[in-house]
Amino acid sequence: MHEYSLMDSVLEHVTEKLGDSITAPIRTLRMRIGALEIHSRPSFEQAFEARSKGTVLEGATLELEIIPAKIVCGSCGHQSPIGAGEADVHDPEPMVECPKCGKACPVEGGYGVGPIEVDVDD
Repeated sequence: MHEYSLMDSVLEHVTEKLGDSITAPIRTLRMRIGALEIHSRPSFEQAFEARSKGTVLEGATLELEIIPAKIVCGSCGHQSPIGAGEADVHDPEPMVECPKCGKACPVEGGYGVGPIEVDVDD
């Protein structure tokens, strides 16, 4: 359900910013989101489809750019992106095991939302 509350916030922000200025349908909602902000792309897309019904964004396409999370090992210097599910999205300071030396490493990046842009039909 995390994706639904996050999507509610995104849609509230967009509709608040647009106000009554939009007269044509919105074609695309484009946004960047950190990999650790959502559990999965499909669940976030499902939340968009469900929550946009009855709003100015109903029928729009959602284009997501996922901001990856990565590790930089303080012991061996190894750097690599981490995959979905490798870090606990609920942990405020997630750690994962270095695939090279096995030491615990803090996760860097993968948080944040924005910018958010919309394309409107002409």
